[in-house]
Amino acid sequence: MKSQEQKALSTISLPSLGGRRRVHNDGLLMLDNHYNLKETEQKYSIMENRLKRLQEEEARAERNQRAAEKKAQ
Repeated sequence: MKSQEQKALSTISLPSLGGRRRVHNDGLLMLDNHYNLKETEQKYSIMENRLKRLQEEEARAERNQRAAEKKAQ
């Protein structure tokens, strides 16, 4: 199966470059790995931002709770 994928990816039509150009599989794999890495980094960044937001919301809720208890007394 992998050899079929490699054969299928060996040439790609690039009209902006004037027709068919030979694309090296190593280059495609390198680009694929690069974009997978960037995608993973972006997912981690999004996750970190969510965690920070949740921590801030939790701290705000605790402050509001303390303020409400103080007013009730």
